[in-house]
Amino acid sequence: MATTISGPSVTDDTGTVASPNEDGTNLNQSFFNSFYAAINAMWSGATQVFDGVLTLGGLGTHTVSASGAGHNTVRVQNASDGTNRAGTLEVGNSADADLGRIEAYAPSYTEAGVVKQNGVAVRAMGAGGLSLAAEHASGDVRLYGRDVLGATVNADGMSFDQAPDFAEAAGAGPDLSRGYPEALVKAWANISNSGSVTVNDHYNIDTGSTSRLAAGRVSIAFDTNLAITNYAVIVTPVTTGAQVVAAATSLAAGSVEIRTQSSTGTLTDYNFTVVIIGE
Repeated sequence: MATTISGPSVTDDTGTVASPNEDGTNLNQSFFNSFYAAINAMWSGATQVFDGVLTLGGLGTHTVSASGAGHNTVRVQNASDGTNRAGTLEVGNSADADLGRIEAYAPSYTEAGVVKQNGVAVRAMGAGGLSLAAEHASGDVRLYGRDVLGATVNADGMSFDQAPDFAEAAGAGPDLSRGYPEALVKAWANISNSGSVTVNDHYNIDTGSTSRLAAGRVSIAFDTNLAITNYAVIVTPVTTGAQVVAAATSLAAGSVEIRTQSSTGTLTDYNFTVVIIGE
C-alpha cells in the first residue's frame, strides 16, 4: 500500500513549531502543495532510477511485494561486457561479508575454475561449504544440463536420468564415474578356501555369514542387499598349476553361491576372487 505526504499550511510565524505565536501570514501554499504532489507522483507506480550506491541499514525483512499478472523481479545486472565484469548478489555473516555469491559473468569474462563466460555460478566461500536442499517431504532436487534432466536427488539417494557417457578421450580410458549405479561394482571379495573359508579382503561382504557349504561350495553373503537378482558375477580361481573351473549359482539379493571344481569335474576347495556388478 503506497503512502503519500501532504504538507500543513506554511506561515512566517515568529514563534516555534512547538509554541507558535500565531502572528504569521500564509505563504504560497499552492507552491508547497505542488511540491508535495510531485514527490507523491515520483513514488506512485513509477520506475525509480538511482545513480550511486544504495545502502539499507535497517535490520529486518526488506520486502518487494506486488500482485498481478507476470513476474515480480529483483534484478542485479552489470550491463557492460569485460574481462572482469559480472552481476553479483552477495550474502554474508558476522565473520565474512562475502560468504556466498550468485554471479552472472560477462561474455568476455576471464575464465578460471567455476567461472565461465556467459555463465552463472553459485559460490560458497566459507569452510561450511554449500548445501542444496529441498526440505518438503515430497521435494526432489533435480540437476539439469543443456535443458535435459541429468540426475534427481531424494530420500532414496541420487538417481541418474540419462544414459552413462563412456566416451573415451584421446589417450584416456572411459569415465566410469559418470555411469549408472548398475554399472558399478556392488561387492567383491578375495576368498581363501582350504576346508574352511577366510575372507582376506572385501567390500560389502558379510564375513560372519559367508561360509563353506561343502567341498567346492561357498555361500557369499552381502552386507547390503542388491536391488536385483540378475546381477553379473565374475569369479576367478587363484591357484598355481591346476586347471580349475569356477561358477556362480543361486543368485539372490542377499547372497550368491560360488562353486569351484577340478578339471575332472569334482567339486574341490580352491581360493578365488569374486566381483558383483549390478543394482
